[in-house]
Amino acid sequence: MDQTVKIEAHTLTNKGPILMKHLLTLPLLLPLLLLLTFLPSLNLLAMPAWNPSNDPKNVNAETETPSGIFQYNFDQLPLSGSTSYKPWTDTYWPSNSKGLANRWQTAAGAFYLISPSKNKILKMSQGEIAKLSPAEKYDIFVGDFNYALTKSEKKRTSILSPGWNGICHGWAPASYLFKEPNAVTVTSADGIKLPFGSSDIKGLLSLLQGNYNSGKTYMAGNRCNQRLTIHTSDSRKDNCLDINAGAFHVIMANRLGILGRAFVIDRSTDYQVWNQPVYAFRSNVIRSQMPTTDAAIGTVEESVIHTTITYTDEIDPNFYPQNKPGREDFRIDKEYTYILELDANKNIIGGKWISKDYPDFLWVQEKAPFTGRFAALESLYKFSTENK
Repeated sequence: MDQTVKIEAHTLTNKGPILMKHLLTLPLLLPLLLLLTFLPSLNLLAMPAWNPSNDPKNVNAETETPSGIFQYNFDQLPLSGSTSYKPWTDTYWPSNSKGLANRWQTAAGAFYLISPSKNKILKMSQGEIAKLSPAEKYDIFVGDFNYALTKSEKKRTSILSPGWNGICHGWAPASYLFKEPNAVTVTSADGIKLPFGSSDIKGLLSLLQGNYNSGKTYMAGNRCNQRLTIHTSDSRKDNCLDINAGAFHVIMANRLGILGRAFVIDRSTDYQVWNQPVYAFRSNVIRSQMPTTDAAIGTVEESVIHTTITYTDEIDPNFYPQNKPGREDFRIDKEYTYILELDANKNIIGGKWISKDYPDFLWVQEKAPFTGRFAALESLYKFSTENK
């Protein structure tokens, strides 16, 4: 440090000492220059494979038994897979339409409707009762004419809520954890015949699964809360750079290809949340390549992958079940391209996205038990699936 100061203090006319002192410092600079030259090839600029929030073990915990431990070896992982049962479709019960308090079969808004008294219900026709909201029907079914669930739904929701807000966090896992219910008519303890449409029961299952579930949730990735209009890594914060592409492939190939189990993704990369149940995938290897400079530590090879996942999308509510031959318009294919980072044993240790639009996070959830307010839903659900 002192030597550098002395060099800069020389006048321009004193060239001899300046040149000599620069030559003396050259041997000190050579190792640094060589390090900078070979740094990329040494992969010393590499990043960790994935951070703790992106670790596939977070999701593997749900199935971590001797037969359910995730496989990480790329050669041992299947390139396609699916569940034996396709998740059912339904509405996500938007909050700006009052959720399950919405009388979806009528044009009237749920915000200003008054639920009927017991005496009025006894005078209503079957057609009129059928058009009540799912929450109202369930309150009547359990003999609650104070309409606790209906009031709770009206309080939970708001006409000012954004259009994407609802209970897709309940519908998405419920769609593969529960069988699709059929439309049924049941008689309450008060002797009232209640026609429940398929979507009425689906909505109750979704609300139970999403808002009244005591089971565990297993998640990889973080929610991005940015409004992203240009999808580039330079414009994103850490929570908007996941889920890690390598972790995504490990979870997907294990869940669908080996275990035959669905999972949920938030398909929207930015602040909006659109949870979708994924039930099938197929992947192709585009090429293999040498590690890029930002590859995970320990990477010796990269594989560029093109993957198509298939998920179930939302539709408007229906009185009758929609999982039937010839009705596939709500089955959506989504394509992604990404890089898998492999170690010397061909294990996936990281990855990065080539696609600009990719899932924000991935998760699975335990099936909700029928308890508390929803204890009576169990008999209704069983009756609707036994009569399919």
